[in-house]
Amino acid sequence: MSLTQLELAITLTEIDCGQCGATYAINERYRAHCAEHGRTWHCPYCQTAWGYVKGALQAEKERHLATLARLNEANAARSKLEQQLKRVKSGVCPCCKRSFAQLQRHMKTKHPGFL
Repeated sequence: MSLTQLELAITLTEIDCGQCGATYAINERYRAHCAEHGRTWHCPYCQTAWGYVKGALQAEKERHLATLARLNEANAARSKLEQQLKRVKSGVCPCCKRSFAQLQRHMKTKHPGFL
C-alpha cells in the first residue's frame, strides 16, 4: 500500500463580529465567493448573519443620486421663482420685462390671463 501526501494552503480571513465582538476566521476563498455572489455567513458564537447583499449598495447609491438630482432641480426652480418675485416687487413686469409704477393695473389691462 502506498501513502499519498497532500499539502493544502488555506488562507483565513479574520472577522470581528459587530454584534457580539468575537473574533473568528473564515476561509478567504469562501469570503470572496460570498462577496461575488451576494451571500452571507454566520458568526460561530452568536449566529448573527454577516456578508454581502448583491446590488443593495449600488441600488442605494443610485437612489441617493436621484434624490440629490431632484433636490438640485427643486432648489434651482425655487431660486428662479424667488428672483422673479423680487423683480415683480420692484415693479418689473414678468411678461414684457418693463418697469411700471402701477404694475397691478398694468397686469390687469395688458396681461389679463397671466394669473
